[in-house]
Amino acid sequence: MQAVAEAVTGDDFREITRLQVVSDAQREQLFVSDFHRMPDGWWAATGPIDIVDCGQWRDDATELANSKFAVSGPGLVKVADDLPAAVCQLPENFWTPRAGNVAAIAERLATDRQFADPFELEPFYLRKSSAEEKREAKLAAEAGQQS
Repeated sequence: MQAVAEAVTGDDFREITRLQVVSDAQREQLFVSDFHRMPDGWWAATGPIDIVDCGQWRDDATELANSKFAVSGPGLVKVADDLPAAVCQLPENFWTPRAGNVAAIAERLATDRQFADPFELEPFYLRKSSAEEKREAKLAAEAGQQS
């Protein structure tokens, strides 16, 4: 998500101070990350990544629509046609994370002497797999029948 936000730099986007990056979470939902522009021009996440129903996110984005707010990310493929014109969608070539953006993030962190121990890295899962959710629902239903 951060790599998509990093593409929104430069003078063409200076007026945008709030950005939401969306990615397809399947099941009619989106992963949504909210960013604000720092004084140095870089983007900072304002909180954790959320999982939001597509319809709810469209409503939320519509309420936030103004000249300083924009949306981007690969999840727009799923909802772009349903967004009102008042919601600023960045051009499609900004929706996909690029290796150059990841490199820019890494360079900035290295300059600030912020390093990650590669042996401490682990996957970040936002939610359980569909199979896990179905299994839990089945177990809960079975437990309810036994009561």
